[in-house]
Amino acid sequence: MGGDIMLSTDEALWFMDERMHHHHIPGVSVALLSGGRMQWVKAWGQADSRTKAPLTEQHLLYACSMTKFITALTTVALAQAGKVDLDEDVSRLLKSWQLPLGSSSPTLRQLLGHQGGIIDGEDCFLPLEDGQKVPALTEILAGSSPVNTKALTVERPPGSTFAYSDNGYCLVQQVLEDVTAKSLASLVQEYVFAPLGFGASFLEQPLSRERHHYASSGHNPHGSVIAGKFPVYPFLASAGLWCAAEEYALAVNELYNALQGRGKILSTDSAKAMIIPDNVDCIGLGNFSGGSGEDRHIYHLGWGEGFQCAFVAWPWLGNGVVVMTNSQPGVPQDQSLVGAIIKALAQEYDWGSVSWLP
Repeated sequence: MGGDIMLSTDEALWFMDERMHHHHIPGVSVALLSGGRMQWVKAWGQADSRTKAPLTEQHLLYACSMTKFITALTTVALAQAGKVDLDEDVSRLLKSWQLPLGSSSPTLRQLLGHQGGIIDGEDCFLPLEDGQKVPALTEILAGSSPVNTKALTVERPPGSTFAYSDNGYCLVQQVLEDVTAKSLASLVQEYVFAPLGFGASFLEQPLSRERHHYASSGHNPHGSVIAGKFPVYPFLASAGLWCAAEEYALAVNELYNALQGRGKILSTDSAKAMIIPDNVDCIGLGNFSGGSGEDRHIYHLGWGEGFQCAFVAWPWLGNGVVVMTNSQPGVPQDQSLVGAIIKALAQEYDWGSVSWLP
């Protein structure tokens, strides 16, 4: 299916509408980078299947776990500015919450690469249900909130193995806020969004009411609007971002610019620190990778209530694509329209294969 979608030509764009209808996906937004430049941005379909309002390139969509890349970008920028040390034990930096007595202490670098020794509980880090109170970050870390009932503990030696952890990113947030005495949202604004000139990216949960009119509603696998329209995931560092696809792509493109010595946020060395695995192969800071050398590509996937998304980029070449949909299709990206679009574009632009796609 994916190889038949030729999104670079207007004559074939009708195929997107047909595939969206087939998969019950109301809206899709795509931003494509080529040679370090924004090549094109396009939105298809509806922002809300009930009102039939069209989805535009400016609409906010929920970035789900792709938030982690933005959190990592912010953390590395803070380290570059001398505000934090990526390799210092976080136990020395925490003030508002502490690791259990006698616990091993991971570093920020290990946490950003999911190598902090933290194992998330089953059925944790789901969205809040209607009427549930938004918990404090310390409540999430302590396992005393509806979204996380397992207290954060370091169960494996830090740096020894990979274990994907939302709780680890919650700990990153607590460290950054304790060290700087600023909210993570304000840090992301100061160190990422403002330098890049963003006006359609917001790290906030729940989404502010004043933004509802230009935010897409989430939809279930049948294409119906989810209850409440906008899911609430109160763990910001892990899954708190609402944004336009274009701005997310420009954040990814910062890596290319930094590698060329033209970064607005990062130095060349800082960019390399994000994307070159330090310990476990294929695991960067806030991203995963495949390939090698200049052909190395990075990526992250996002999947939450009412939304699914992914990005893949070749940072040494300035190529990449961000795909965001306002539907949770019930299948992972390698089986959904998100993956099909990415595969088709990688073929059309001769970028090479994508490691997580068939």
